[in-house]
Amino acid sequence: MVYAVKRLDVKGLNNRLLRSELATLKAVRGHPNIIRLVEVFPTERAVCLIMELATGGDLDARLEKGGPIAEETARGYTRQVASALQFIHAKGIAHRDMKPE
Repeated sequence: MVYAVKRLDVKGLNNRLLRSELATLKAVRGHPNIIRLVEVFPTERAVCLIMELATGGDLDARLEKGGPIAEETARGYTRQVASALQFIHAKGIAHRDMKPE
């Protein structure tokens, strides 16, 4: 299996914010449209987050490359986003960085 690694340098890292971020990522596990945190590996210099690899790109890039999409496809994307938002809201989590793209 192939994973993505997000490396956060320990120097200048706010430990309280890191703990909060990790707790949030763990709380949202289990939804098919939310990237899954697999493991956390702290080292002396960094904290490495092992995450599910997403290779599909973002919707904005897809629209720029391929042009307009069918209404049915757009409806499916909208359902996926709404489902993920409903899932996190039910856990008392708000996404504070939603963008139209």
